Amino acid sequence: MVVVWLSLLSVNLTFCIDCCCSVSDKGFVGTLLREVPGTAAWFGMYELSLSTLCKKEEEPKAWHVILAGGTGGMGYWGAFYPADTVKTEMQTIGNGGVKSSFMETFRSIYRTRGLKGLYAGLGPTLCRAIPANAAVFYVYDVVSRQMLGKQ
Repeated sequence: MVVVWLSLLSVNLTFCIDCCCSVSDKGFVGTLLREVPGTAAWFGMYELSLSTLCKKEEEPKAWHVILAGGTGGMGYWGAFYPADTVKTEMQTIGNGGVKSSFMETFRSIYRTRGLKGLYAGLGPTLCRAIPANAAVFYVYDVVSRQMLGKQ
């Protein structure tokens, strides 16, 4: 039985490694660099904002959750937007048909467009992210309270 599980684990691990290697040139690294720390920034900013807005023992009001959710969205996109810019460039434009690594694409954008190029499009992204993330956290809060009986 152990041999069967180990062989299944080996097959799954090999598949995952092959999959990651084959998609790494299509923006996988950029997505990973955006999602992992970005999600930490998202929840971190949300919790920091919520704890700043509420007193220790106080249940958060709706506007606290909404404001903190919008702030969380700003933290997510603001901190790691350049990784998304590089990923998008790799997926859409490429480097004249030549496959480039994440760092090569990053250097190319920085060399040709500077720091502004890495943050191009951040304004509209934040305009979308603030209300969207405010709604996400508000709905989560309402549903959680209903399910836990804390109205």
